[in-house]
Amino acid sequence: TYGALSILFQLFADVTIAFSVSANCFRPRPKVSSAVIHVTPLLAAKVPILNEPFFERVVRGAFSHRRKFLLNTLTDAGFDRDLLLKTFEEMGMDSHRRAETLTLAEFASLANALFTVTDKHLQ
Repeated sequence: TYGALSILFQLFADVTIAFSVSANCFRPRPKVSSAVIHVTPLLAAKVPILNEPFFERVVRGAFSHRRKFLLNTLTDAGFDRDLLLKTFEEMGMDSHRRAETLTLAEFASLANALFTVTDKHLQ
């Protein structure tokens, strides 16, 4: 499932599925699919981010409520609603998207924009 961990792994690693593992290989038999992944660490982030802990906070906040829109999940995660609305508008990003529709690059752009706006707002 595409989630916060997927995004965080993608930032500093190339991740590929090596092979699938049958549910019959487990006892008790799980109701989910399994796979072995191959992770190749990278020397630098795939996309530029201004602040790694802030990026992680945005990503984890965005995925905290799967069926909610980004505006609501990030507000619930402690981000100022007015700053979020301003940032989404400036970026031309729809605040009614869900986290699973964003790419790594879009998360980086969102986190960088929010970090910049938040930093200016606190000064």
